[in-house]
Amino acid sequence: MTEEPKSINELAQLLCAERRDGDEITINDGYLTFKSTQPFRQLVNSERFADCLSIAALAWKIDQEALAYRIQYKISRHHYQDNSEPDIGEIFKSVSEAATLISLEPETYKDFKRMINFKEYLVNVGLGALKDSIQAEIAKQELWDNIHPDDNER
Repeated sequence: MTEEPKSINELAQLLCAERRDGDEITINDGYLTFKSTQPFRQLVNSERFADCLSIAALAWKIDQEALAYRIQYKISRHHYQDNSEPDIGEIFKSVSEAATLISLEPETYKDFKRMINFKEYLVNVGLGALKDSIQAEIAKQELWDNIHPDDNER
């Protein structure tokens, strides 16, 4: 079992040991930032992708023994240049302008690591579960009564 890192420098070393293409790790003003972007949702009958799945994760020291973590997931457009190569500049611009899909605050390094390494699970399973739970809540009569009480008279 992995021990909890006690500093952002120690966390950076752990993340760098597993670093993959497209991951970016920086430390600035006491914050570690981990960014990762990957193609997501391939267009039908094409080698191109419609969207990118991006993670922006932060870690900072809260006391002598512990770090705090926050992870934001975004889905943005996957841009291409005229020669069909990915347009990295436009992809990053699109990511910075995209709304946050979900923001999570893991309590341990183990959870932090899982959440940044299994972003595909979030998209493939988690988004479906989120959609299903929203539909189930909207379908509940009690919730609808609280949001739109006048609609019951129609």
